[in-house]
Amino acid sequence: MEAIDARYKVGQAFDAVDTEFIRAYAAPNQDVLGSGTTAELAGTQGFSVSRGSGTHTCKIGGTVGHYGGPINYSWKASTKFTRGSGIKAATLHAYARGYGIIGSHGIGLVYSSTPRVTTTSSSYYFNRSGSYSALEVYFTIYVDASCSYSSGSYTVKSPLAWE
Repeated sequence: MEAIDARYKVGQAFDAVDTEFIRAYAAPNQDVLGSGTTAELAGTQGFSVSRGSGTHTCKIGGTVGHYGGPINYSWKASTKFTRGSGIKAATLHAYARGYGIIGSHGIGLVYSSTPRVTTTSSSYYFNRSGSYSALEVYFTIYVDASCSYSSGSYTVKSPLAWE
């Protein structure tokens, strides 16, 4: 989804292939699509993910939430980051995307926010939120941490919300 998000500006309709991908992998908005979908429109989902071993471990844990509808929405990411002593720094990101109806031409990106912070602390609380108005059909929310150590880096990523 990151590649699709990077190719389009907010308000630009997706091509047919990207539209089908978003329909398959983003969480559907029940207010717009009806109750036959399996994902929840609103609420909070917890996660705990780690990667690495020993002193090169990075862990993120917390919650992501998506609320509102059918026009006004909000999201929240509350994450605790911890790292082993071999990790020099980490950049934490929260990704919140809304996909919705663009004119009469189809589905596109209607909201995009990627707040981030870089930290050298061994423990850091990363809490971010936002709100927006759109005719949203699908959404995604997740958090990641890009962890750097002396000989490289890696990323630990939460699952997509409502996956």
